[in-house]
Amino acid sequence: MAQSRERTGRIVLLALWFAAAAGAWLSGVALSAYIAIHLLLAWVVRSLFACARPLEAGLELGLILLAASSAVAAAARTGSIFLACWSFLLVIALGVAIPAIAARWTWGRQRAQSDTDPNGDFVRAARAADEALQRLVNRHTA
Repeated sequence: MAQSRERTGRIVLLALWFAAAAGAWLSGVALSAYIAIHLLLAWVVRSLFACARPLEAGLELGLILLAASSAVAAAARTGSIFLACWSFLLVIALGVAIPAIAARWTWGRQRAQSDTDPNGDFVRAARAADEALQRLVNRHTA
C-alpha cells in the first residue's frame, strides 16, 4: 500500500483488515482459517492497489494459493515454521513477473484479434520512402 499512488481508501482498508482479524480472532476460528483470512485480505489489498487488470488480480490469487500450498508442504515435510515462511516468501517473490505476464497475454490476444502487424506503419513508411527514392534516382538518370 505504501508504494501505491492511490490516496483514497487506505485508512478504511486498514480498519476493515483490523476488524476482520479481530473478528476472526474473537470468534475462535482455527489457525488455518485465520491464516486463510489474512491471505485473502492480502490478495484484496494487492488487487486493489497494485493490479491494473483483472487478469493480474487472478494471477495474484493463483500465486498466493501456490505460495500457501508450498508453505504447507514445507511445514508438513520439515516441521519448521521458518522454512514454511521462507517457502511462502520465495514463491510470493515471483509476483514481480505478473504485470509482464499479464501484458504479454493481453497483447498477444489483442494482436491475434486485430491480426495486424504492430510495425505495419513503419513498414508502409519505409516502403513509401523507398519508392520516393527510386523515383528520384529514375528522374536523375533519365
